[in-house]
Amino acid sequence: MDPKYRARAPVRLHLVAAALSLAGWAAFAQGPAAVVSHAEGILSHSPPGEKEWVEAKPRTALSRGDRVWTDRGARAELQTGVHTLMLDAQTLLALQAAGEGATQVSVTHGSVAATVPQIAPNENFEIDTPNVAVRARQPAALRVDVDRQQGTTRVQVQSGVVLVYGEHGQVVEMRAGQRITFSARNLARAPTPFATAADEFDKWTMARMKQPAAAVAAAAPAMHPDRLAKQRREELAREQAEDKRFAQALARSQKNTPPSTEPVQSPISVAQAKAAEEAKRAAEAKAVAEAKAIAQAKAAAEAKALAEARAAAEAKALAEARAAAQAKAAAEAKAAAEAKAVADAKAAAQAKALAEARAAAESKALAEAKAQGKAAMDAKALADAKAAAEARMMAEARAAAEAKVMAEMRAAAEAKALAEARAALEAKALAEARAAEPKVAAQTRAAARHAAESRRHEARQAAETRRIAETRRASDAKRVAELKRAQQAEAKRVAAAQAKSRAEEQRKLAAAKRAQEAQRVAAAKKAKEELRIAAAKRAVEAKRRAEEEKQLAQQRSVHLARLQEAARKDEQQQAERTAARREAERKEAQAKRDEQARREAELARREEQLRREEQARRDAARPLIINQPYRPAPQGIPFRKVS
Repeated sequence: MDPKYRARAPVRLHLVAAALSLAGWAAFAQGPAAVVSHAEGILSHSPPGEKEWVEAKPRTALSRGDRVWTDRGARAELQTGVHTLMLDAQTLLALQAAGEGATQVSVTHGSVAATVPQIAPNENFEIDTPNVAVRARQPAALRVDVDRQQGTTRVQVQSGVVLVYGEHGQVVEMRAGQRITFSARNLARAPTPFATAADEFDKWTMARMKQPAAAVAAAAPAMHPDRLAKQRREELAREQAEDKRFAQALARSQKNTPPSTEPVQSPISVAQAKAAEEAKRAAEAKAVAEAKAIAQAKAAAEAKALAEARAAAEAKALAEARAAAQAKAAAEAKAAAEAKAVADAKAAAQAKALAEARAAAESKALAEAKAQGKAAMDAKALADAKAAAEARMMAEARAAAEAKVMAEMRAAAEAKALAEARAALEAKALAEARAAEPKVAAQTRAAARHAAESRRHEARQAAETRRIAETRRASDAKRVAELKRAQQAEAKRVAAAQAKSRAEEQRKLAAAKRAQEAQRVAAAKKAKEELRIAAAKRAVEAKRRAEEEKQLAQQRSVHLARLQEAARKDEQQQAERTAARREAERKEAQAKRDEQARREAELARREEQLRREEQARRDAARPLIINQPYRPAPQGIPFRKVS
């Protein structure tokens, strides 16, 4: 627990210590004690043994011994296993233990609402306060309000059953709907106001309970179980020793307190009464010395608590300044991120424009490639057509040449056959002529006629062949000329199409350039507008940050003033309490001295009375011999005493 509140430490029960020592070791060796599942406003936490307070955000893991503080206007929700703890503004909570077997927290100031959805028979869920200890007996929902100034603790049960323990083992069972205010550690009750409508914290807790449970990430592994067990045993030993010393001091103070009324004494001797009175005075002096030592120890503890409170306030102010510096650094980082985002946007715009230009160039190159491919295809088609025409012409020429050769070969064969036939006929005719001159002459004439006829026929055939060849050559020349004209027309059409395509491509390229230029101008205008908007946003953000920093500085100054005022009030109250306590001690010491003087006077009176009674008894016990004066007797009168 924070030494700041050690003067009014929460109730420590040996039963709780035993339960924790038996059931809590497994829980202490597992994971974090709690996790911040939700936070609104400024939430700070301090590890055990540290005086520095750091900001806690959602998903922050808390260990055993951590202290949690919610600033003014802040609220928080902690998840300890299946249990939920909700803290109101200006609440100081310390995590004593949390796990599957035991959950124990200490609340020294503020309001805490707890939800216990399930609890095992050997499980413990406990909230310690300066006056009482509240333990859930079954699944329950409760609220605990600690007022440090009035010294009261109010416990309100919404559902389930809880047990409230006092300092000496007193127990009060509370059920759903009950609300009790305790003003002391012995379960003394203070007047509790009638139930009113739910306040803002109740509404907030109900709204939080209606929401689904937030998933929290697993935190870093905890300490080694042996080290945790050793640390827990040392803490339990220290707490038991403190409880034992406190109980012994209380018993001694109660035992040595003198009674308010004087006991009835039986008649004793003066020596025995004096010895008893001296022993009584020694006991009273010892009790006064012990009370003075206890008061001095208490004053030293209060002074130490005050110094630690002042140190905690200074540490908190330093933590707030550090948090402000972190917030400023975060704001600067945010501004840098925004500038980087603007630069990235500008670079993205430039990259987009470059990509669009590259895409336009690629589309242009693709179009040109398509045009070139189309022209190549057209040229190839033209070349193929030309080659086909040439091949056809060559085939036709080859066929004509072959036909001519065949015709010539046939003509040669026919001429040869005719020559052979003529030679045979001539030889036959010569033979026949020789045989018969007249007949030969006739046959010669017939052969001459036949030869002339054959020559005429050959001449006609040669003329026909020449005519056919001329006709074929003229036809081939005509076809070649037509093919050339067709090729020229196709070339003109292809050239016209290419020119038209190039003109269309140039028109499209010009349109694309104009569109790209318009887009570039629009992008430049947009980038300029974005820069202007970003500059305006930065100006607004800078103004807002300046206002926030100003408000934060004002809040820090106000909070620091409040802390200083609270520390001053605490010091003043502490001084007043110290003065009142010293005045009470002085009055008590004066009353004791007066009582001691009265008793001494009474004892002296009784001693004197006893002495006188003893003297009277002695005087009564011995004979009274009084030497009376004698006078001379006259003559004639006998001797006698004078009475």
